This record gives sequence, structure tokens and C-alpha cells, in this order.
Amino acid sequence: MKSNYIYSKNYDNSYIASSNKMGGKKRGGYIYVEGQFDEKVFRKSRPEIGNLFCGIGTKEKVIRKVKNSETDCKGIVDMDHDLKGDEISFTDKIVDTNNACCLFGHLVKNCNEENILIRFCKEIIGKLNLDNAEKIEAYNQLDEEKDVFLEFIYNLTIVDLFKGKYNDSTPKEKREKINWILVTINMDGELKKLVESNNFRKFNDYRTNEVKREEIGLNDHAFEDAIRCLVGKYTNDYQKKIKFELTRIILRDFDKLNPDISSIVKKLA
Repeated sequence: MKSNYIYSKNYDNSYIASSNKMGGKKRGGYIYVEGQFDEKVFRKSRPEIGNLFCGIGTKEKVIRKVKNSETDCKGIVDMDHDLKGDEISFTDKIVDTNNACCLFGHLVKNCNEENILIRFCKEIIGKLNLDNAEKIEAYNQLDEEKDVFLEFIYNLTIVDLFKGKYNDSTPKEKREKINWILVTINMDGELKKLVESNNFRKFNDYRTNEVKREEIGLNDHAFEDAIRCLVGKYTNDYQKKIKFELTRIILRDFDKLNPDISSIVKKLA
């Protein structure tokens, strides 16, 4: 069984100094995380060991890297749909964002989630290449349909978790077919487009009985896609811009969010 014991000595001053001197390669190895966003956030939260964090890609890649490494490296991955941590139960060297499906969910969980997300969304819209009329329309829709927007993010998060758990192969590009006006009228009608046609009843059962909002939080990709849907822009340029702005805002406001990121790092054995 996986141990919950915290080896705090791994990150004392002498360990940090020697690891820094050797680039983190020998004494304790790197702390592998999934992507550049995760790497930047963890480096921001723990600057004294910042150079040990290394974003390398997917959850599967982090698990494989730690499992096959000859150094004492470690890993931090998103929980995703694996609420019980079964995928990482074979080792103490990998921990996940338990109680949030991903790092973003963990970051916004301890603050006023609703106000934070709406503020983030409005700031991001202001940075997009939209004319003033389009921005004003998006702001107005957000003010009038705030609850729908937040519920939509939550449901998109559940879609991603469901697809991961049940190997639903519906292409991600299907999200580009979602229409914001139709979301406000019949959200489930639009969500049906995002899973295999014979899977929606199973998805609804999963949403109702297998996940709870307080256990999974929100997914950053779901948040980004909800913004794209709201403004009706699905090109790669908009996707990259939204992701860039979200990362910038989180790093800028990191101290205001007051996330308990160190608690994740301390779980590493």
C-alpha cells in the first residue's frame, strides 16, 4: 500500500544546495510534472527547489519516466479521473493533485471560485483580438449568464474525466461545434455532442453518481474551451492566446490565490 509518510528531509537546505549544484540529476533527481504550466506554478510556489521541477508532457509520460529512471527522481501528476490514485499506487515517488482533477483546480479551489473565474474570463476576453462590439457582447453575456457559464465549465470538466475513465474516443474537435446560445437553452443537448452517442446515458449516470464537485474541482482546459465557446472563436490562435493569458494571470496573482501547493510537494516520499 502506498505510504503517506512525508520525508521532509528530502528537501532540507543541504539537499537543496547539493541538488542545485548538480542540476538535480544525481542526489535526488528531478521532480517531473506534466507540462510547462505546472512547471511554472511549482517553481513559483517553491523557488528554493525551483530548478528541480521539469515539465515533460502527459501524465503517462511522468509515470513512465519515474518508474524507469535509475535516479531518485519523483513526479507530480494530475488526478484526472483516478479519484482513488490507483494509477500511482505502485510507488511513493509519485503524488497527484488529489481533491482536484488538475493543478488549476487545486489553485482556484481555496478562493472564491466563482468571482475568480469570472474575473479571469473578463480579463482574458479583453486581451483577445476581438472588436469592441464583440467584447461588449461577451461581457454582457457573461454578466447575464454567469451561472450557466460556470456550470458549463464544470460539465466540460466532467466530460473530460468521463472520456478518460471510459475510453470514449469522441474527437476533441467536437467542442468546436458547440454553440453558446444553445448551451444557455439546452446544455445537455450540446454536451451530447461531446461523447459517443450511445454513451450519454452512462455519462449522465457518471455525472450524477460517481463524481462530486468538491472532489474534482475544475479543469483549465474546460475553462479555456468555455471562453472559446462564449466568444465563438475556435482557431488555434485563440486557443493559444487564451492559454497564454490564463497562465500569465495565475502567475501574476499567485499570492492572492493563496494556494496550498506546498502540501502536494510535501507528500513526496
